Amino acid sequence: MNQSESQESETRIALDHFVSEIFPNLFRGNKMTDVRYKRVYALVSARRKEVAGKPSKVTDDWIEKILTEFGGEVDGKPRYKFERVVTVTISLSPGT
Repeated sequence: MNQSESQESETRIALDHFVSEIFPNLFRGNKMTDVRYKRVYALVSARRKEVAGKPSKVTDDWIEKILTEFGGEVDGKPRYKFERVVTVTISLSPGT
């Protein structure tokens, strides 16, 4: 497993936690008419399709955006914190 796959797995684990622990109570009593609910539900639905082996449009950026906005806080700090590692390789030809 390379670093990119590892990051993806960790992001999906965070999303699965959100789906099972946070989402069920997030919009209690205010669902179908709330535009924010529809945004979150679209991601939850896409993840469920992905888990079922069907094609989905789930991306790490989408997960991070929704979980950062709707994940809430624990002890005054964001529940979900995402950090990205960027690896850059520069190939130089001899003499440059």
